[in-house]
Amino acid sequence: MADRLATGYFAFLEVTLNNHLSFILNQDTNSFIYIIRSLEAGLKSVNTNIISQCASSIDNLATFYFIHIITGDSPTSPAALNLAKHISDCPGLFPNMFTNTKAQILASQPMNQQQHLSLCFDKLMTDVTQSLDPKNRDKFSQNLTRLRNEFRAK
Repeated sequence: MADRLATGYFAFLEVTLNNHLSFILNQDTNSFIYIIRSLEAGLKSVNTNIISQCASSIDNLATFYFIHIITGDSPTSPAALNLAKHISDCPGLFPNMFTNTKAQILASQPMNQQQHLSLCFDKLMTDVTQSLDPKNRDKFSQNLTRLRNEFRAK
């Protein structure tokens, strides 16, 4: 029952973040943080559908952030202004998400493999720029696949 509930919850979040992002961004900061933390938890699931749904949701949110906050002159839409407020209220939310996930993945590995995996993680952003260009996204995907393959090879 719990697995079906989790699957439904993350499917709902994916649809909402992909089609109704402004609804999520218009929530108060505590609710927004709760949603982001639940996506982070979903990324650690053993269910590949949940992981995929969370990754899709985060990709959509990060794309919106990049377009409207990073590369835009200044946020003008209410949704962009709300996202900027959420991030200013909790500035470490997204950087900590990657750092925490990386640390948990490293800690879950045997001690003799942690240094090798850490070196693989260091290569993840090689030749990846701050751009949403499809070639850049492909490069990140290639680096991620290389990380997985290099770690499994040892």
